[in-house]
Amino acid sequence: MRKFKEKQAVYWNDPAGETSGVYEVLDTNEEYNAGITEAEIPGFDSRVLLIGNGMSEVEVYAEELSVIDTPSSESRGLVQKDMENGFRRFVRNNGCKPDYAVCSIAWNDGGTYPEVNIRLSETADPDTDDSFFFYCNGLEGLKSLAFPGLEEFYITGILHFEIFAGNARHKKQKIECHPHFLRQK
Repeated sequence: MRKFKEKQAVYWNDPAGETSGVYEVLDTNEEYNAGITEAEIPGFDSRVLLIGNGMSEVEVYAEELSVIDTPSSESRGLVQKDMENGFRRFVRNNGCKPDYAVCSIAWNDGGTYPEVNIRLSETADPDTDDSFFFYCNGLEGLKSLAFPGLEEFYITGILHFEIFAGNARHKKQKIECHPHFLRQK
């Protein structure tokens, strides 16, 4: 039986496909779930947990959750593949490289944050510095942030890439990178 704890980072696979993403366990509802035995779980884990992402809270079945606060090499590989695919789509659709990525992160101590901007250049710009959580060196630098321990956080999901709004040479487009949102906005 998978163990869940408060403040644990999880990925919610929303059955409706509308709000899937990185969340934090807010309440494990241990009293409510006390009657569910390990023998019942192999078919469907019907334990109910309260999760939130800083913008909303929802009660969900444990079956719909994947634990991400200790990412496996497989989950890191999926995040990195999403980064590569989203980056390529952005370049193909916009004719230029993106200026920054919008990502979800988890802190190494277990907390989560649903949306941060990570600039794909280490060059500081006083006009935009307040908009960025972190600076890295291009796509490879971004991919390296999928590994816990290198910084105080790690990327748990790539939401989309963007260019600066003032970049008049190219129309501004967001390309959703998350597997459930592989469509152009």
